[in-house]
Amino acid sequence: MTLSIRLVVVVAALIQRDGRFLLIQRQPGQRWAGYWEFPGGKIETGEDPRAALEREIREELGLTVEVGDIFDYVSYVYEGHHWLVLFFWTRLEPPDQVPTGPWPHQWVRPAEMADLPILPSNEPIVRRLQQDAAIGQ
Repeated sequence: MTLSIRLVVVVAALIQRDGRFLLIQRQPGQRWAGYWEFPGGKIETGEDPRAALEREIREELGLTVEVGDIFDYVSYVYEGHHWLVLFFWTRLEPPDQVPTGPWPHQWVRPAEMADLPILPSNEPIVRRLQQDAAIGQ
């Protein structure tokens, strides 16, 4: 018996401003509605991960970004899919842009993220950002 697990690659943006990171909230009707996450989305077939992240941020939030280095990744299996989430350092360009669109959003310090329901796939990244922030204090 062969078990087929489909790989889904997702990209997410770590956009920082004044020590705070941009988070968006999942909308009603979506799986994990009400949970907060770093913005991003699925890579389309044959798409470069950085180009996918630029596209997703533009589509979801109306923002123009420059995608930098990968920060970390999270790998997990859920509902018959192997999810690989790549988290990239991302910079707004120009830096004074304001998110638009239907996604509730907020700028949050890593320590404050503990007070929010965070999407489970984003929790390891939040913990790492919190540790890095604590070391830097």
